[in-house]
Amino acid sequence: MRRVHFVIVAEVGDAAAWHRIQIDPAAASLTLPEQGPVTVETLCAAAEVRAQELGHRLGTWEDVSEAGHVARLAACAVCGEIAYARVEGDLHGVAGGAISKRCSGP
Repeated sequence: MRRVHFVIVAEVGDAAAWHRIQIDPAAASLTLPEQGPVTVETLCAAAEVRAQELGHRLGTWEDVSEAGHVARLAACAVCGEIAYARVEGDLHGVAGGAISKRCSGP
């Protein structure tokens, strides 16, 4: 299995200063299939597993692609946090509260 690591970035204060939140690298990763290319579908599937581990229930993945990249977005049906997956050439990644923090819903 391959692992994709992500960094959580948060906006702080009115000046929109950005900083990295220190987290356990093992907790900030997704497991992908060992073989084959990384596609937006494989990223969405891995993000779905991670979100479920954190108690989220993601809704339908919406296509939010633009010229030059393929992207998908899904929101938790309970708390509204999102998961975002994007592939642009050889670059790929995931982001959002649904894959980085626990669901705040009941």
